[in-house]
Parts: sequence; structure tokens; C-alpha cells
Amino acid sequence: MWDMGRGETPESCQWDVKGGEMQALEELLRGMMAFELAERLTAEQLMTSEYMVKWAMPAWERQLERRREGGLE
Repeated sequence: MWDMGRGETPESCQWDVKGGEMQALEELLRGMMAFELAERLTAEQLMTSEYMVKWAMPAWERQLERRREGGLE
């Protein structure tokens, strides 16, 4: 979903299910929403989580590059 292009919807985006994207996202969200404060992930843990490292940040970087190439920055 991070890598959605113009005109795409969340329903039309593809997830890397076989590569573990959904599972990694679920683990990230569970860590963020843990009821007990001591069980919640820290900001550093969030940013170094598998989901952020393998999918979210690379998608963000691709979006920035597209904007630069398109002169949108």
C-alpha cells in the first residue's frame, strides 16, 4: 500500500504475502498496540522492524525518487 500509484486503491495494491509482508505488518501492529506499556515496541524497535526495513522504507524511498524524477519536490 505504501507504493500505491495514482489511481490505485488499497484493494488494487498487491502485498508480498509469500515473502511475509502481511505477517511482518501484523507483528508490527501487535507490537504497537500492546496493552501493557512495557510490552509495546519502542520507536527504535518500530523503525528496525522487519516490515519497516523490508517493505515500508524501500517503498517510501521509491516514492521520493518518483517525485524527484517528476519534478514534484
